[in-house]
Amino acid sequence: MRELAELTKQGDKSAFDEVIRKCVPDLFRIAMSILKNKDDADDVVCETVVKAYENIHKLKDCTFFKTWITRILINHAAAAYKRRKKVVCLSDVEYEPCYGVTFSTRTMRG
Repeated sequence: MRELAELTKQGDKSAFDEVIRKCVPDLFRIAMSILKNKDDADDVVCETVVKAYENIHKLKDCTFFKTWITRILINHAAAAYKRRKKVVCLSDVEYEPCYGVTFSTRTMRG
């Protein structure tokens, strides 16, 4: 992996593809353990790959490529988790229209 990371740092796109292909299963597993949602995990892995590609020049020691990219993933997953927590699911909200009738979206699903 170190050799591929070094080639990637020198601008070899095929080396980057190869090193990412080797890392993606572990990155996805970690993202799933944090987010518990396949779509969110996929998004975070994609964001991580893009961020790693854009910042490969900042990697100081290619020996630690996997640690470095895993840290990027964890940071993105934590941010995604916080964003998701702020979203209110409308199916859990009860509405009270101005004419006084209370209903829940759960009863409306039919």
